[in-house]
Amino acid sequence: MLAVLERRAEIGLRSAVGARASHIAALIVSEAGMVGTLGGVVGFVFDWSGLPATSFIRWRTPVLDPLVAPYAALGGVVVGVIGGALAACRAMRITPQDALRL
Repeated sequence: MLAVLERRAEIGLRSAVGARASHIAALIVSEAGMVGTLGGVVGFVFDWSGLPATSFIRWRTPVLDPLVAPYAALGGVVVGVIGGALAACRAMRITPQDALRL
């Protein structure tokens, strides 16, 4: 939602030049998906790097399933796309006149 509010002028300009609502929605959803993927991967890296310290403190053997990395990235994509879809619905309703108004 914040991306839509911050980029109102850009969305208005795109729609004024002829971009359809589906183009704007695809832009917002794809950006949100990329940010979600990056968040999932960064979260996995932080989790993986903190695993030895946690296992040392708790005196346990570290165990990390290799399937966790793809699931972390997939979870980030799902959350990003859902959030992006909600923001895209809001962006599609903005008229060019309202978006370009200062």
